[in-house]
Amino acid sequence: MQLEGKVAIVGGASRGIGRDIAVALAVAGAKVAVAARSEVEPDPRLPGTIHQTVEDIKAAGGDAIAVKADVSDEEQINAMVKTTLETYGRLDILVNNAAVLVPRGIMDLPTRHIDLHNKV
Repeated sequence: MQLEGKVAIVGGASRGIGRDIAVALAVAGAKVAVAARSEVEPDPRLPGTIHQTVEDIKAAGGDAIAVKADVSDEEQINAMVKTTLETYGRLDILVNNAAVLVPRGIMDLPTRHIDLHNKV
């Protein structure tokens, strides 16, 4: 395994591309801190949680932990890194895939959601 012994944090890993990156890193041998805000599914149109991603990784034989973190909040970022270091003792790979998805058309997007997109 080409990433054996490496440790990764993947932000935005509760679903979609972030989930797939986290699983791929684990399959390649990395231990993965699965980070995102989603501990529960907020909307049936957005399936997936950090806990489900960890379950998927473990089912594939990998090692992962779930870390709830909003990467737009510096304190939560620091806590995410601290948890990863306390659990695995190192950090080699950081993937910032976190983003905001509002399931509606651009013309219907409220200004506060546009501001949130730019913040993350």
